[in-house]
Amino acid sequence: HPGHPSQDAALAEVAARAGVPAESIPTCTDGCGVVAFELPLSTIAAMYARLPEELPRQFAAMRAHPELVRGDGDLDTELMRALPGAVSKGGAEALAGVGLAGEGLGMAVRVEDGGYRAIDPVVIETLRQVLGWEAVPDALAPFAEPVVPNFVGDRVVRLTARVELSPRAG
Repeated sequence: HPGHPSQDAALAEVAARAGVPAESIPTCTDGCGVVAFELPLSTIAAMYARLPEELPRQFAAMRAHPELVRGDGDLDTELMRALPGAVSKGGAEALAGVGLAGEGLGMAVRVEDGGYRAIDPVVIETLRQVLGWEAVPDALAPFAEPVVPNFVGDRVVRLTARVELSPRAG
């Protein structure tokens, strides 16, 4: 419940990692029943970029057991298996965070309407552009343009992400 000592401790830790006062972070209860924290995407991306240095045990655990982060066949798990040094975690109504230790990069993307089925192709297309992939790695190709079946199982729609990245400031 909000206000429980464990939730307060989590908020304090997130605030410290984000570099902002805890009272400035709006919260809500997410679909898993835990308190979720509202932060700008740029802050989330920066936190993912620093994950290997600031939370090395958690980073190592995610890398060692990606199937426990989300599950076999899910983007988070398969991305961590396919990309050395990557961690990935989605949730919070179509939010995804990716950290790339070897690159020193963090990435956060959100599908504005909360549509989960769109997040996988958005993450893959963003990674393709950021990492300069000519082609998506085979292990991640199914997530780049997933096929959506209708209610009887016929494949009727292929999702394609159109992402236009802004140049980095500074």
